[in-house]
Amino acid sequence: MNSEENSNNKRIAKNTILLYFRMIITTLVSLYTARVLLTLLGAEDFGIYSVVGGVVTFMSFINGTMTSATQRFLAFDLGKNDIEQYRRTYSMIINVFFLLCLILFVLLEAFGPWVVTKLNIAANRMVAAQIVFQFSLLTFIISTFCIPFQSSIIAYEKMGVYAYLTLIDVIAKLLICFILYITTADGIVVYATFNMIVSLIILLVYYLYCKKRLPGCKYSLHWDVSLFSRLSKYAGWNLFGSISNILCVQGQAILLNIFFGPIVNTAKAIADRIHGIIMTFSTNFYMAVAPQIIKTYAAGQIDYTRKLVTNSSRYSFYLLSVVSFPLIYNMDNILLLWLGESQVTFVMIRFAQWELIKSLVFVLENPITMAVRATGDIKKYQVYVGVQTLMFLPLCYIAFCHGIPAYYSMIILTILLLIVQVTRVVLVRDIIQITIAEYSKEVVLPIITTIFISGILSYYAVSWDGDTLLSAILKIVIVLFIVFATVSTIGLRQHERLYIYNIVKNRLAHRYNDR
Repeated sequence: MNSEENSNNKRIAKNTILLYFRMIITTLVSLYTARVLLTLLGAEDFGIYSVVGGVVTFMSFINGTMTSATQRFLAFDLGKNDIEQYRRTYSMIINVFFLLCLILFVLLEAFGPWVVTKLNIAANRMVAAQIVFQFSLLTFIISTFCIPFQSSIIAYEKMGVYAYLTLIDVIAKLLICFILYITTADGIVVYATFNMIVSLIILLVYYLYCKKRLPGCKYSLHWDVSLFSRLSKYAGWNLFGSISNILCVQGQAILLNIFFGPIVNTAKAIADRIHGIIMTFSTNFYMAVAPQIIKTYAAGQIDYTRKLVTNSSRYSFYLLSVVSFPLIYNMDNILLLWLGESQVTFVMIRFAQWELIKSLVFVLENPITMAVRATGDIKKYQVYVGVQTLMFLPLCYIAFCHGIPAYYSMIILTILLLIVQVTRVVLVRDIIQITIAEYSKEVVLPIITTIFISGILSYYAVSWDGDTLLSAILKIVIVLFIVFATVSTIGLRQHERLYIYNIVKNRLAHRYNDR
């Protein structure tokens, strides 16, 4: 490993730790504020705020598409070490986002208030609901316009700044809760107003930091037709992939409702909530490694790009398995303790377990997708993957028509994602110069070996009966230890274990010397 790769690996490790710290803080505060808001606003007003805000945020999938495009083009210019081109790209992206925000504002302002009137909201709360809509719309527009500045910070790999700015947002959310305690005004209007103000402050902080500290973030008014065309094509095909995923998620919910009723939808919703929390672990890791994949590809360092893709695939799977396996093997006890015996069903447990198993397969997608996005040409990739993914809905319909249980839809999706993953590897072969055999050796074989050994050991280690809290905690600890030990001894290579050992050793020695 040369000095540049070693430096990059240390940066990825440091950024991952910072993003995990951010995740822990935001998750804890989100759980706390949700409980406080429900108490302060009441169930009815809390529901009004959620549903009215949903009228705006249903367009948020556009933000995800544009975020991906923005991060790719900015990181690519940095990877080529072309600051002048970065400045032109940065300026052009701000122009594009200004137009996008203007279009979204006009569309949502034209149809949103009418949609709010059609919602099931009491007449005496309709004025408050319309005010909440207006502030929610402004908050959404401000957050959308913040994307170029957030993407610049991520492209420069300033994850510490990104984490600290998130803490400002978190502290502000806590202050809003305090204001709700002392105010006598309409709670949801106050909450919506201050949410908008906080979003505006965060935007200004992001803008000022980029302008003052990041060399390439110097805006100039110009329009690059060629760059706009490339941005549009990239975002358009990326949007196709996003829509395919949305159709699968929403289509599954509709099919479950038609064939099995709302109780099964509730079971799936609980599983989705668990999936969302767990996937933040891999999301933070990819946020740290994604700029490096794009930059190394842009710099022509294909060997290192390939190494980043294969290594990050294994590492992300291991990170997720350490968290997921204890939950999979103890899902019944966890749900019982969380929701209570009256709320937990067999179907809910199976949905939650298979949601996590599906996540372990899906987590392998990100490194390959990032490598394809680095090229800027994603049309073929999105079409092949999107069409195959959409096969999930007819397969579910056929299965349900033949009386297959509801949670089997997750098994179908998991198998389909395995097939799609093979397609992804085939499509990325020429980009990072990797063969199917090499990918199997570097990624698939270590993962399968780790799953098999830790799975067998965990199954027999927690096969004893026990429904108490102490028993559940003990089972989680046992499985956690087994998976961690298996990953450390079998999943990681000798030089990787030595590298981690040296990092921990140096950190401990540094702390001891400081004392």
